Amino acid sequence: MRPLIALLLALSAPAHAAEWFVSTTGNDSTGSGSAAAPFRTLGHVLDPGLGLLTAGDVVTVRGPAGNNTYNECEVRLRLPLTLRSPPGERAHIHCDYNTLDTVSVQIDPDASGSTLSNLEISGGYYYALFLQTDWDSTGNPTGVGASNIVIEDCLIHDSGRDAVKITPKSNDVSIRRCEIHSSGRRYPPGTPAED
Repeated sequence: MRPLIALLLALSAPAHAAEWFVSTTGNDSTGSGSAAAPFRTLGHVLDPGLGLLTAGDVVTVRGPAGNNTYNECEVRLRLPLTLRSPPGERAHIHCDYNTLDTVSVQIDPDASGSTLSNLEISGGYYYALFLQTDWDSTGNPTGVGASNIVIEDCLIHDSGRDAVKITPKSNDVSIRRCEIHSSGRRYPPGTPAED
């Protein structure tokens, strides 16, 4: 009877989340996403067409001093993940704020439950960090936004418009121990109000 109980417990145990690594010294073509052979870009590991990630996975973004900037726009979380830098490092995700119609990091409603930790996020034509919604007051009134999100120990700055955009129907967003500054870079002092 004991082997049967052990088997049932093993089958009912949750699968462990995978950890994927990205580094400015990595390689998208030859890397495996391991600590020893990381990918080079966030766009690669997050590409839904590759099918690498499953809900609950951790993407560890290396940010060694002097070589920590990922010049990528539209870094997009489409399922619940943890996107983080290891302790003692802080990766910098940057999208030039003059790149039309962009955000630096976007979290979709299907990525509710995600965590961003120990990252520097800057730029984006519109937003450095964007919590998306599929809600629309006339077309989809029952829609939802990215919810149950934790943003911690991050530096968010120098966005084209808003540093952090939290859209309607996004609930339970915790922003803790973050420094947020210098939003609206496309609107220098004296810029006339938009209609």
